[in-house]
Amino acid sequence: MATLTAALYTYTGEEIEPDVTVTDSEKTLEKETDYTVSYADNIDVGIATVIVTGEGNYTGEAELTFEIVPEKDLERNISDCIVTLVTTTGTYTGAEQTPAVTVKDGSTILKKTQTTQFPMRTTRKSEQRQSR
Repeated sequence: MATLTAALYTYTGEEIEPDVTVTDSEKTLEKETDYTVSYADNIDVGIATVIVTGEGNYTGEAELTFEIVPEKDLERNISDCIVTLVTTTGTYTGAEQTPAVTVKDGSTILKKTQTTQFPMRTTRKSEQRQSR
């Protein structure tokens, strides 16, 4: 009987070659002495094949399969990013204004994917004077 160490592996862009254990009813067989292993379709996402071929006192072939799955996107929290207004001052026009922002995750500037509106309170200069 031949078994693999796992059935699912994460895509790496390189050949994935899981360890194979081969046993008969009495003992664990030795790779290269009692059997050889070859792999097919073991780089890209999808189903890969392991072919175990008997050597020495053992004959025949056994095929096993495993799945290569895409690497999941790492979830990031926007609160861990640095958000900066491109312009920090503006002129009151009475019309809605949407300042541009830059969002950085470490040294990477994130791409804008959707528009989100945040309520902003604007203060006129006359209101600033009254509140002092």
